[in-house]
Amino acid sequence: MTNNDRRVSIGVSGAAPVRIWVNSVANIPEIARPRPATHAHEAFMRPDFEASIAGAPTVKTTSTTSLKTIGLIPTLYYISGGGIHLQHSNLSSNAIDKETGGISVSTVEEIKILGLTVDCGLTFNAHIANVCRKALGVYKQLSKAARVNWGLHPEIIKIIYKATVERIIAYAASAVAPATHKVRTKKKELNTVQRLFAQKKICKGYRTVSLSAALVLAGMLPLDIRIRENSALYEARRKEKFRHLPEDRQVERKAPYTARPHPSEDHQIPVAHITSEEEVAAQVDGAVQIYTDGSKIEGKVGASISIWIDRAETTAKKKKKIKLSSYCTVYQAELLTLSKAAEVAASGTSIKYAIMSDSLAIDTIVNSELLHPLAMEARRYLRQARLGGKSVTLHWVKAHIGIQGNERADALAKEAALTSRGRTEEHYDRYPVSFVKGSSQGVPIFTCLY
Repeated sequence: MTNNDRRVSIGVSGAAPVRIWVNSVANIPEIARPRPATHAHEAFMRPDFEASIAGAPTVKTTSTTSLKTIGLIPTLYYISGGGIHLQHSNLSSNAIDKETGGISVSTVEEIKILGLTVDCGLTFNAHIANVCRKALGVYKQLSKAARVNWGLHPEIIKIIYKATVERIIAYAASAVAPATHKVRTKKKELNTVQRLFAQKKICKGYRTVSLSAALVLAGMLPLDIRIRENSALYEARRKEKFRHLPEDRQVERKAPYTARPHPSEDHQIPVAHITSEEEVAAQVDGAVQIYTDGSKIEGKVGASISIWIDRAETTAKKKKKIKLSSYCTVYQAELLTLSKAAEVAASGTSIKYAIMSDSLAIDTIVNSELLHPLAMEARRYLRQARLGGKSVTLHWVKAHIGIQGNERADALAKEAALTSRGRTEEHYDRYPVSFVKGSSQGVPIFTCLY
């Protein structure tokens, strides 16, 4: 290996990068060379670059990594299941001109990948400049319909700002977020964009009003913090544990797509609607009725199931009150109690069951495309019951119309929520993504992290 050798890292989805050393294109094995292209851009876009390395499996680059992985560009990019990863190679900053397959390739200071402009120093100054330029275009179009004394209402402008400008600026936030701590000059560009909306269009203040005051009056978060917030939220969705939350608690995340059953085992259960006590007797006659409900009251969360047979509740042992952590949502409580009801049906001795709920969360159970972990668990129990020869039906009941079983489940859920923690064990304590995004007071928890 000489000083002229160039280090190359090839990233493989789900594996660590494999490093090889080459000093020219001629030294790359024949199998590793890309085939000639008719146009220059084809050499960058074809996913046909393969390399076989001793002691490592055959690797294949994807999409735009074809020529970058052979050391011709100073910044290395590779794509894996976790997203786009960046690694700066130790190449000289001087321009390097190479020719491969009859195509002349030279180094560049920056490159655009899927809308993200990446520079050699990973400062993302060019990316911030590009998104700010695009956001200013939105402002110019908005200015035609919103003047000082006429036009769109400030609240409408704020909605447009959040739906367009913040989304444009926060694009690829997980890659840009680390650079927002050190980018000083580009923060001015972010502030310029935000000042136009906060000061001129929403607050409609004088030019002498400071940006900080305008942001407070407009109820807007600084854009650099918004970028870091989006990055942290993305991290929370990808990982079970989030570094800003207690170590003993996990963030609720979607189940992997591979956890779904085989399509041949995926049995769709229709949901019947019940709007009166008479319809209960007509639709679920002879079945064990399992009423479910979830409740959040005084900042406390509870759920319950109540089992009825022939219009009468069974013994007290058959009813169940479930406690959830205070940061859980009613949606989680409803899904949890539906899962518990499905478990009762799967493990019970009866042949016919009817699960009753007044929540639209029951639609989540039916839709097999939704990968909520509690919904996946409920489907698993329903599948077990079906394989055991049992009949389980799902019913949505209208709330607060005098259906005895539903009213009883509602009362038990409120009791479970108000019961002290010491008397009732918490059955579910995973943080919902909504809690990670912001506290119950509506103040983003990320504002205190940076």
